[in-house]
Amino acid sequence: MVELLRQPPSISAEVEKIKEQISDNKNVSVDMENLQPLYETLKQRGEEMIARSGGTDKDVSAKAVQCKVERMVFFWENIHMLVEVREAKLLDVMDLAEKFWCDHMLLVITTKDAQAFIRDLEDPGIDSLVIKQQQEAAESKREEIDGLQEELDIVINLGSELIAACGEPDKPMVKKCVDELHSAWDSLNKAWKDRVDKLE
Repeated sequence: MVELLRQPPSISAEVEKIKEQISDNKNVSVDMENLQPLYETLKQRGEEMIARSGGTDKDVSAKAVQCKVERMVFFWENIHMLVEVREAKLLDVMDLAEKFWCDHMLLVITTKDAQAFIRDLEDPGIDSLVIKQQQEAAESKREEIDGLQEELDIVINLGSELIAACGEPDKPMVKKCVDELHSAWDSLNKAWKDRVDKLE
């Protein structure tokens, strides 16, 4: 159990899978609780054997028992500590994954809405007043799109943190989502520039 817990977990980047990993980690705690009576019994018997020997340094068997009891206590405490450390790590990554996927989804939707807005813009009018109104509407939308840059930067940073925190199998999936955001952002800006050029 100690060897298993000492190996860093390959944490998923998906919230539901992290919840499963947290549940598996809690199962180790349950197993430990089930073994608690046996642990206490073995510890008590070891201490009784040491006490019966009078605790003299000459008693080799008493020293061996004491060494085994100390080793058992060390492993027991180590397992509890490792379980707590692993749970804290899993909870941290789950918080990060929840934030990334939620913000990622919102940004994808907002970017698609902006692209739809650009596609649906009317062709430039003939009348100078109509053109001016179209340019003002376009400028207003441009400010809204520019505001998305900060959100994009936040999501990309969250993605980088999640890539660093999750296990190797999930890194490509998160990287692909971040790359798709970059691509969608570039497409949005190109479509916007092409549309605005027609109004000028």
